[in-house]
Amino acid sequence: MLSKWKREYQDNPETAFSSNGNTTKLNAKLAESERIIGQLYAENTFLKKVLTSLEAKLLENRKLRGQS
Repeated sequence: MLSKWKREYQDNPETAFSSNGNTTKLNAKLAESERIIGQLYAENTFLKKVLTSLEAKLLENRKLRGQS
């Protein structure tokens, strides 16, 4: 096995140790991570909008109570 790797390196050092075996797994993991990031981004945006709305309603309620 070692002699095979050595020969591959001597023949073509730039591509001797490139492997395609883990590429598919890494791409799948990357795609899953990107999907999760997208989902979290959407949830974060939604929660920011809800928070802004609730803060506005709370401020409005405080103003109404102060006028009564």
